[in-house]
Amino acid sequence: MFKENILAVLMLVSTVLIVFLALLVRRRGRVRGSLFFLLMSLGVTGWAVTSTFEYVSMALAAKIWWSKLSYVFIGSVGGLWLHFVLDYTDRRHWLSGWRLPAFWAIPAVCLVLALTNESHRLIWSSVSLISDQYGSRALYEHGPACWALAIFTYIVLTGAALHLIHWSGDAPAMFRRQARTLVLGSLPPFAGSLAYMFKLTELPGVDYTLFGFALMALIVGWSLLRQGLLEVPPVVYDKLFSMLRSGVLVTDTEGRLILSNPAALSYLGLGALQPGAALPQEACSILSGCGAGGGEVCLRAGAEELWIDISCSPLEHRDSSPAGRLYILRNITEQKQREREKERMIAALEKSLSEIKRLQGLLPICMHCKKVRNDKGYWEHVELYVSEHSEAVFSHGVCPDCLEKFYGQYLKK
Repeated sequence: MFKENILAVLMLVSTVLIVFLALLVRRRGRVRGSLFFLLMSLGVTGWAVTSTFEYVSMALAAKIWWSKLSYVFIGSVGGLWLHFVLDYTDRRHWLSGWRLPAFWAIPAVCLVLALTNESHRLIWSSVSLISDQYGSRALYEHGPACWALAIFTYIVLTGAALHLIHWSGDAPAMFRRQARTLVLGSLPPFAGSLAYMFKLTELPGVDYTLFGFALMALIVGWSLLRQGLLEVPPVVYDKLFSMLRSGVLVTDTEGRLILSNPAALSYLGLGALQPGAALPQEACSILSGCGAGGGEVCLRAGAEELWIDISCSPLEHRDSSPAGRLYILRNITEQKQREREKERMIAALEKSLSEIKRLQGLLPICMHCKKVRNDKGYWEHVELYVSEHSEAVFSHGVCPDCLEKFYGQYLKK
């Protein structure tokens, strides 16, 4: 009895696991890509449920009816997987505008053809009922529309895998590992569909594509738990990395660019230098001229002076062999300007203090005319000397004694 229902048991187990993963994704919150993974998981769940009811149904008409209903999910899971990949890599705009309805046209047409197959036989040219030790199953002879949907799914899975491989070439190590996991997850549906469509197994009538997509969901679900696949999506990493005001630059042992953000490229005048390219000689001279631990350097002279503080840290592999260098570049131009202004103020204060001290010392003054001898040996009026060596301003008047001495005769009259 168990042997006859083993396929139904496998489908039900797959359904339970996928539903659990879908709920787990939902609890992770709204991170990029999680919505489409949730929809794809629900699509695989619907496919598994309809396939289970098809398998346990005894009448051929009931099996055909459940197969028609399963096309609601069969045509959608591949497209939702591509949407997940594009959303995860921040390329969702590739399927926007007129391309979106054009992309979903083939699954929609195939669904309509499946529901109306008796009138044209484009999905299944014939359907027969077979029975063996694993139970009774419907054996479908696929028509041209079914093959068109299969080819469409192959193209979608292959395109998503190639895009992940190409995208991971410039991605940090953390996301390269995640990309490899996603590419690995796209292989089981591809293999299962080929085995079913070309009848490569000894158990006819079993659609292994469903189990392939279920295994895909399990692989990605494992990544959710163990690798934190959607917790820090690459678009968030790129956004935070690009918004850093400090420049970040990573080079390998050959002086080639591995990783950088726009701030570092701008400071060093590297423009749009791509990862893998060798740094220009001028940039290498600037970075190496700061010493092993880093230092300060003026990158531009003149009115647009730019001071950069460069910190350098060596990078090592797990076996302690050199892997490259990490450079952190901070713009300290404003700090340098404040330091210069501070130095000018200190110099002015020191000069003022020195002049004030000079007035407080011994002044050589003539006992008769009251002229003062300056530092150069010349005699000058005391008013002029004091004015030059302090901020005092003289205003002339006549004291009572001098008034009596010089103007007394006029006062008496």
